[in-house]
Amino acid sequence: MKVDVVVTPDFLYSKQFHMGKENFWVIVDDGQGEILHYEEFGISTKNLEYGKRIVPVELSFYLPFKGGKRDYVMTILSERFVGVDKEIEIDLSNVMVHSEKTEYTDLLNLRPLPISTLHNKDFEGLFTHIKYFNPVQT
Repeated sequence: MKVDVVVTPDFLYSKQFHMGKENFWVIVDDGQGEILHYEEFGISTKNLEYGKRIVPVELSFYLPFKGGKRDYVMTILSERFVGVDKEIEIDLSNVMVHSEKTEYTDLLNLRPLPISTLHNKDFEGLFTHIKYFNPVQT
């Protein structure tokens, strides 16, 4: 399952407290303690000064999903600051999964055709190592 996350900073830059880039972690677990995804990302603080347009950070990643009603928990943690973490529950109860059945067309029971059925010596020259086409080629 592909997950797209847009992280918008909710703090203003202060030279006293912030560096040029603040690092964060994204951890997604299955609600029972098993970590399914871990990623580190940074937010450039030059865009967080008062009056400037805040630029969100976009993350994309894949998570295993086996169906059933399960909730995943995504936690965003700061590398340097305590108490600024954000926990978000990802509700998967409305996710629909296509069946595992692979759709394909059965091959017809055809007799393999000889290369000479091309009726073109140039094309036949491409297949000098075989005399008959395989079932798919036929």
